[in-house]
Amino acid sequence: VGYTKGMVAAAEPALKAAIQHAIKWYMYSDAVQLAEVLYTESKSDENLFLMGHAYFLSGQLGRAYAVLKGSNDPDCRYLFAMCCYKLDKLQEAEIALTGSLLESAQCKDLVHTQGAAEALLAKITKKSNRPNLGTECLRRSHALNPFLFSVYESLCASGKPPQDKDAFQAPASLVRAFSAAIETTVATTDPDGEPSAAPGSPGPVGVTAATPISETQTPSGPVLITPAVSSMVPCSFPGSTSIVPVPSYLGSPLPANFVTPSPRAQAPPSAAPPIKHREPPAPVRELRKSANVRFQTPETPAKPAAKASPAAPPGRPSTVMKFFSSSFNDSKRKAKTLGPSSRLNEESAGPMTPDPVLHKRMRTAMEESIHAALFILAAMGRVVEHLNSYRCHEALEAINDLPGPHAQTGWAYCQQGRAHFELTDYKSADSSFRMAKRVEAHRIDGMAIYSTVLWHLRRDTALSYLAHEVVAIDRMHPQAWCVVGNCFSLQKDHDAAVKFFQRAVQVDPSYAYAYTLLGHEYIYNEDFAKALSAFRAAIHCDPRHYNAWYGLGIIHYRQEKYAVAEGHFRNAVQINACSPVLLCYQGMVQHAQKKSMAALEMLTKALSLDEGNALAHFHKAVVLSALDSDDDALAVLQRLRQIAPRESSVYFLMGKIYKKLGQSDKAAMHFAWAMDLDPRGSQHMARDAAECPQLTDEDIRAAGEPASADTSASDI
Repeated sequence: VGYTKGMVAAAEPALKAAIQHAIKWYMYSDAVQLAEVLYTESKSDENLFLMGHAYFLSGQLGRAYAVLKGSNDPDCRYLFAMCCYKLDKLQEAEIALTGSLLESAQCKDLVHTQGAAEALLAKITKKSNRPNLGTECLRRSHALNPFLFSVYESLCASGKPPQDKDAFQAPASLVRAFSAAIETTVATTDPDGEPSAAPGSPGPVGVTAATPISETQTPSGPVLITPAVSSMVPCSFPGSTSIVPVPSYLGSPLPANFVTPSPRAQAPPSAAPPIKHREPPAPVRELRKSANVRFQTPETPAKPAAKASPAAPPGRPSTVMKFFSSSFNDSKRKAKTLGPSSRLNEESAGPMTPDPVLHKRMRTAMEESIHAALFILAAMGRVVEHLNSYRCHEALEAINDLPGPHAQTGWAYCQQGRAHFELTDYKSADSSFRMAKRVEAHRIDGMAIYSTVLWHLRRDTALSYLAHEVVAIDRMHPQAWCVVGNCFSLQKDHDAAVKFFQRAVQVDPSYAYAYTLLGHEYIYNEDFAKALSAFRAAIHCDPRHYNAWYGLGIIHYRQEKYAVAEGHFRNAVQINACSPVLLCYQGMVQHAQKKSMAALEMLTKALSLDEGNALAHFHKAVVLSALDSDDDALAVLQRLRQIAPRESSVYFLMGKIYKKLGQSDKAAMHFAWAMDLDPRGSQHMARDAAECPQLTDEDIRAAGEPASADTSASDI
């Protein structure tokens, strides 16, 4: 039989099903080939989206951009905007989403994306240096869909988290969209939970579900007639006419007369040891109880909870899907007993009218499911908000309050480790990160900070092992190369560390922490010009990255540009007011500018946050000595002597104060201890010690026995 125009309608459903199957099983090259054949057969917006989608998934962004350009279909425009963003064509991406470049433009005709278009617009505006508009887009996106947790994280990272207590409340439009997705799933699932004929799936050759069945057309199996106009399962959100891959629980579309074989009985897996975790809060427990009662169908009395069944294989629906499917098919079976006059009689050729009672039950169950899911996300959101506001103690409490087993996940342990890291409690941070690796050995997110923790603890063996591990997991992740860079930095190989931090920047040019680590390595090499460029690049990626502001302040402090350094430290303190290190350095530059009272206030505040901060103790003593409060300065130094018993500068400063007070014997003794602990600085110390007229060289040597310093160390 030769090619005829009638074959177009016959081939289209099969081609769509084949494309869907290829995408589901990651056969992207086949999906591209089939999509090109399909679009050649029928040049529609729906088929154009399929072809662009196949190009996008296969990594052919240029081809997807070329074929989608000029399309007015909403889904094609969204995918075109995504391609433009990936290709760094920001203006075209923004016009595709909003229709203009006006600041007040919104994605009005892309509402069916449920916040995804607004989130993409926020990325575009951030990349084009319009942070205020980006924040507004993020707020709209999160209001449309609170399940977009990355949007909430971006809001918190910008320093403007949602202040509304109902930030994790689903709008009615989202509930309707999710309910519509469930109803679509129910219509394609049989009573046993297996996928059956999808709305619009191909039946016999030349017949689709969208085609009315005449009296002469009698398919061999039951056919579900729906108002769907597509030959594939439509998009999960209403208002979209495009075709997207069906989720794994839907399976592949099958002919209407296809009988799904029953799966073979499988032996239950071996019993795993029980997981110990805390009980969730009372609202979640009550919600689970109500959900268990509600999920019983009216025709079946409630049964005691059965043993946990093994995980369903790919393509099978979840338990909630089975509930909706069983209720739907129970209604169909009841309709058969009502006679030919029933609205749900399957022998009727007209569209099937949904049962309003069933629809209400499904809607109520979905609302409860959404409420339970958002309860968990809200608890995680509190952790993110506290941590990005650097309220680390509150963040640790929020982590402990996470419901159920969510407090023992790799994500939770990494957040806990970061909180301890910000508090400069490196030993506790190390413990938390080790727990994260034990729970999720494949985890890479957060490992850059973990490597910095190991760098501070001088654990070169653990850091070397971590470097080998993360590179083996993912060589294309920027944090993996940051770990390797920190490993070489700890070994004093700063040139090699620079190369690996540069590689991290090449992998992800928007990763601010890689620029910061690179800047610190340049400082070690005393290449201040390149260090300034690296820190400025980090600030360009993330204006609230206080580590980069701190790096700029350090460079100008070492160059004795104290006014400029103070401005940078002030910016860092405004972002993270709970860092004792930042407060200490701000006090240091203020003292260098003769602002002694302001410096004393900053140093006192730093010590109130961390009583063990040796640097803050030392500079507080310096400021007190400059204010002629020598007795208070000596008291601070005595405390510091217990914290850092082998720090030569402590004994040297005590010697200067004793010399100032006229106590030459104590001054000589402390000068001798200082010279013994740091022979490299002995020339300056000897010059100050020689200015004590009542002491001879023998007196200094007699008083300078190093055993005194060692004894103090052993006592501690």
